[in-house]
Amino acid sequence: IASRYSEGVSGQKTTNVARGNDGIRIALGYIRSHITKKLTIDELCDNAGLSKYYFVREFKRIVGDTPVVYINKLRCENAKRLLEGELSVGDVAEKCGFESLSYFGKIFKRYTDNSKIQKGFTKNSYNLFNFFRNFFGNKKALRLLS
Repeated sequence: IASRYSEGVSGQKTTNVARGNDGIRIALGYIRSHITKKLTIDELCDNAGLSKYYFVREFKRIVGDTPVVYINKLRCENAKRLLEGELSVGDVAEKCGFESLSYFGKIFKRYTDNSKIQKGFTKNSYNLFNFFRNFFGNKKALRLLS
């Protein structure tokens, strides 16, 4: 791949690898600035100026995670900070870009390494009260879910 060349916008020759790195850098900036909105791989590819297959492969190589995993981890980090405040769980999920509360719970559990959180959800149960009671205590769980 590195030995193949393509004409850059400015007429300079650049390697596909360098163009891929620039595209991934552009995509990372786009993700950070639009993290609260619904993001699609097609949208990220268009902004990066790369094909879907090449984008996903290069993103994983450079970042270490697929775009979806990276986005979900970033959203969960934001959610952890917001859950410390006065917002309800539904508000936090919405502010972090999750479209459903059950998906938020599933993803939050997956990417959060707190053992109390792990106890809050069983594989087939999304009992949010128990989840947040284990993490924050009864009073905060009631306030978060109200």
